[in-house]
Amino acid sequence: MNYEDHKSVLSALSKDQEAEEDLRKEIDEVLDFLNHPQGQWEPNVWSEFDGRPRYTFDQCNPAISKVWAEMAANEYSASVQPVGSGATEEVSNIIDGLFRNIYNNCSFDDISIKSGKKMIATGIGGWRVVSKYMSTESFYQDLSIIPLNNFHRRVWFDCNAELQTKEDAGHVFILSNMSVSAAEKLAKRKIEGVNDNRQSSSYSYKPDDTVIIGEVLYKKKVSKTIYLIDDDKLSVVDDEGLAEMGLTPDDALDSRETEECQVCTRKFDNADWIGEPKLTVFNYLPVIPEFANFDISEDGKTIFRGLVRPVMDHQRVFNYSESRKVEESVLAQRKKLMVDNRVAEGYEKEFGDINRDPRAVQLFNGKGADNAKVPFFETGGPTPNTAITEISADMIRNMQLTLGLPNELETIASTKKDSDYRFESRSSMGQVGTFEYYRAHKVALEHTAKVILGAIPKVYDTARKIRIIDESNQSSEVDINAVDQSTGEKINNLLTGKYDVVINMGKDFESRQADANTAILELGSVNPDVVTRNTDIIATNIKAPGMRTVADRERAFLMRQGLIPEEQWTEDEKQKVMMAQQQNQQSDPNALIAEAQVKVAQAEADKVQTQLLVEQAKLEQKQAENQAKAMKEAMDLQLKEQKQQIDELTQLISGAKTLAEIDQMNAQSNELSQQAVLINNTQREI
Repeated sequence: MNYEDHKSVLSALSKDQEAEEDLRKEIDEVLDFLNHPQGQWEPNVWSEFDGRPRYTFDQCNPAISKVWAEMAANEYSASVQPVGSGATEEVSNIIDGLFRNIYNNCSFDDISIKSGKKMIATGIGGWRVVSKYMSTESFYQDLSIIPLNNFHRRVWFDCNAELQTKEDAGHVFILSNMSVSAAEKLAKRKIEGVNDNRQSSSYSYKPDDTVIIGEVLYKKKVSKTIYLIDDDKLSVVDDEGLAEMGLTPDDALDSRETEECQVCTRKFDNADWIGEPKLTVFNYLPVIPEFANFDISEDGKTIFRGLVRPVMDHQRVFNYSESRKVEESVLAQRKKLMVDNRVAEGYEKEFGDINRDPRAVQLFNGKGADNAKVPFFETGGPTPNTAITEISADMIRNMQLTLGLPNELETIASTKKDSDYRFESRSSMGQVGTFEYYRAHKVALEHTAKVILGAIPKVYDTARKIRIIDESNQSSEVDINAVDQSTGEKINNLLTGKYDVVINMGKDFESRQADANTAILELGSVNPDVVTRNTDIIATNIKAPGMRTVADRERAFLMRQGLIPEEQWTEDEKQKVMMAQQQNQQSDPNALIAEAQVKVAQAEADKVQTQLLVEQAKLEQKQAENQAKAMKEAMDLQLKEQKQQIDELTQLISGAKTLAEIDQMNAQSNELSQQAVLINNTQREI
């Protein structure tokens, strides 16, 4: 299709409108049914009840609110995961926080609630992702989401698209009401409005002097070369990224040609173009549809259906029967008691108040034939129309069956004797009729995240600070695409890497916080250190005044203790650590003097402490020396005593030896003397 030709674009719009006009007309009827004062009555029945009760007992809008309440009780959160080409876990966490900040800035909760309810009711709803300056003083654009009210008449996708997200569509049309003066100022000529294909109008009082302006968003395929870079991340970049890294195609490991889609936009009216085509930052069509009960039938025919369409007849019959019931009971003419004045003689007041008299017995002057006494009898009370009552009950039951929603009274009654498990099972069974709307909303949210993820590198493409929001709704600022002065590499680079995003649906964050505290405390009963090391998390998860301050103090304490791993530091904490390191390296003279004085005082204190330790050591050494000296003296004394004993023993031994020698000498001398005497005697004898 030639998107530069005005006539071709008008022809494409007409074909897209014709392909779904039957469904869009049904949506018009559903919206009138829900919102118009006479919507839940057929025109001919409304006329027949002229002058009689025409009440509307709406059961459909409460059913829509109930389905949405069940959906809103769950939390839909985007989770970004790195999948290669230089993607990192740290950057994926930043993108997670950026998603939350985008949703917060545009009040996406409110947009999704209104669109979700419209999708539940009619089968279709949606919104648009845009890139714009968030304030008049901003130099950077940001991604945002805007509502598309009256989606079923304003938005028309390529009729050949078959995916539920319509991401396979080649184009999408958005029709917008503008005042004639504003439109002519924009076009600088007379305006011929575009046809939105609505055949009738339900409201008489609404803005007039308006004209419909069209906008077509279409895909334009662009060829480009991508390169595989030999770095530690095996990054994949295009020509722009290659030049930014200071490389040439010869430096790449490999390269190949590929195509990417770039979305362009252009406004028009029925006569001509309004302005020139503009290139957007999106790779996908940034219009997000929500389709309930989506299907493709009959050679590409798109089908979708909401909650209300199947029960419209039930609701109308219910209104008719309830109005008749009121008419025939509360507003019905009271029964009259026709009494002969002779019979009521003396009881005129009692008979006048008979319809309000609570007494069970009423006296009267009864005279039968031949003045016979009339036996007592009971008068008939009001007689409700049982057929109408049965019809009302049938319509309520049929609506519940058609909607797939449980009868709350029956559910409560049936679960009085059930266990908690049985009750949870019944509750989940009651959600069977709403599951399709859960799924449709999740599909739309996932596609929204995909559109935003694809546009992030083109919107957040310079070094700047951005605000991110964590799971606990705490905001902080981080630097993106900044150059690390020490390494020359980009930190928090959003321009490279491939990421995938999914929407997780489950308990809301506050419920999960309570579950987390319970789990930590249960684990703490086994290992108390777990509680000590995670007091900041426990305090954060407690929703009470002042607990945020408690959590901050606990985290600061854990930081000083070195109990928080570096990979879990926040950007503010990293900056504080870096600033502290820089201050240690580069400080002004006064700071250096103050720091030196602190160091001198600390050194003096350390010196005193050291001296005390030395003196204590000397004292201990002296005590040890004294003990050694005393031991030495004791040993010396003992040795002296032992020596003295040895000397005494030696002297004793020596004396004994001398005595022995003397005794021996005396013995020898005596022997010699005896020999001499013997010789002398012998000689005398001779």
